[in-house]
Amino acid sequence: MNKTVLSLGALLLILIAIVMLSMPASAAIELPQVAFLGTGPGEFTTTLDNFIVKTIPFDFVWQPGPTYTAQNLERVWSVRGAAGAPPAIWDETVDLGFAEQGCIASYVGIDDDIDGRRNRFFLNGVELELIDEGMVFSGSFLIPEDGELLLQAEDSVAGWFDPCHERTPPPTTETPTETPTATGTATITATFTPTPTGTLTITPDTPTFTPTPTETLTVTPDTPTPETITPTPTKEKNRQPSCVRINFEVSGQAAHRGEYVVMEDGGRILARWQADNGWQDSGWFQGIDISFEAVYVKVLYYRGDGSPPIEMVILNHAPDSSYGWMAWGMCHALEVAWPDGMGHPEPWS
Repeated sequence: MNKTVLSLGALLLILIAIVMLSMPASAAIELPQVAFLGTGPGEFTTTLDNFIVKTIPFDFVWQPGPTYTAQNLERVWSVRGAAGAPPAIWDETVDLGFAEQGCIASYVGIDDDIDGRRNRFFLNGVELELIDEGMVFSGSFLIPEDGELLLQAEDSVAGWFDPCHERTPPPTTETPTETPTATGTATITATFTPTPTGTLTITPDTPTFTPTPTETLTVTPDTPTPETITPTPTKEKNRQPSCVRINFEVSGQAAHRGEYVVMEDGGRILARWQADNGWQDSGWFQGIDISFEAVYVKVLYYRGDGSPPIEMVILNHAPDSSYGWMAWGMCHALEVAWPDGMGHPEPWS
């Protein structure tokens, strides 16, 4: 999958940048309060001050309170303490810049679907924090050493980040306790002279013993009998079921009535989704046994009128290929779009 490295400004809110410029470097940034309200269409009233709205095509925008009328499939959050919307991030590695040892970094984020696509922080190339999934998520972690901090995002998310929200207290030095020195002198003198009162003479006995053999012990070694071992067949190493879903979210498009088929490159059918007009997500198809440890897959759309199938474009395709992919023991979303030239096809009944 293609990975794009962005600058620190691509993740931080405009508000955070302004606040950082107007306060000492050691001051903590106040992260916003966020609450998820729901998905449109419909009218929402903010429980805080303003709104963050996830639009189609994929983006995040700030809207003033106290009410907002959401379009179909728009997601809406209530927010306080944010002067603008954070940038949209999907399938990217974001460079958060230099992180200082002893700092406690904090973050607040939105729109991480609970689907197995996990987002992580890395310090100097080593994973430091696995982020919990959710429509609103937050957390903190210690920076154990100076270095370059990265956010690796698999899902489509947005958020606010403070690289040094707190600092760990400096280590304390214990003051040694003085050991008292004795000043007095004590002398104890004891005199004892033993006086013998008798003579004790010990004469050792000389034992006489002649061993008499009573029986003969014969040891016969065991003769091992060859054992017949029947090998037990074992399950192929690491061959665990996979799961897959079809999703239009990233493309900003939607399904049309018909059947969508996930198929291995060799033609083996793995999942079928019967969709209706306007649907965006198939949900997870569980317990799929793929042919190899990792396989290329494609998504075909069948209208159901006898016309040839349409091969969907897979946005999160495998490297150097237009195909999607699946692997043993993994859940993977196939982000699809309609082919060029089709645009947004008119819905049909």
